[in-house]
Amino acid sequence: MKRLGLVLLLAAGIGCASAPVPASPASPVVEGTWVHAPPPEALPASASTPARVTVRRLATGLRVVIVEHRRRPVVATRLIFSRGAAADSDEDGGLTYTAVAMVGDFYEKKATGEEIVEEKSFRHLISDAGGAYSFEVGLDYSSVGIRGFA
Repeated sequence: MKRLGLVLLLAAGIGCASAPVPASPASPVVEGTWVHAPPPEALPASASTPARVTVRRLATGLRVVIVEHRRRPVVATRLIFSRGAAADSDEDGGLTYTAVAMVGDFYEKKATGEEIVEEKSFRHLISDAGGAYSFEVGLDYSSVGIRGFA
C-alpha cells in the first residue's frame, strides 16, 4: 500500500513538472522556450577617488593607520589591540572584555583622589557631543571605536 502511494505521488509530481505552463503577457516564454534578453546596460561610472592611506609608527612603537575619505563629514577612529578573549587564562576568563569595556566608563578624579561627581564617563561625553562609542572583543583582537560628524 505504501509503495502504491509513493508511486502515485511520484507520478503526479512528474506529471505536474512536465505540464506546460500557460504564458502570461509578462512572461518571457515563446512557444515553450525562453527568450534570452541581453543584459541591461552598465550604469555610468561615478567619479571616485581612492582612499588616501598613511601609516606611521610612533616612538612608543604604536602603529597609526590613517585612511581618509573626503566624501562625507564623518570622523571615525578605532583603536585595535592585538589581544582578544582567547588570550585570557582559565582563571582570568573575561578579563580582556572587562578591561576594554571599562575604557569608555572611566571617570576623572581630582588631585586629592576624590571623584568629580558632576563628571560624566568618557562614553557619555562622546554621546553628548553627538558621537557614538563602541567596543568589540573577538577571539584574537579587541577594539574601541569613536565616530561622529566633523
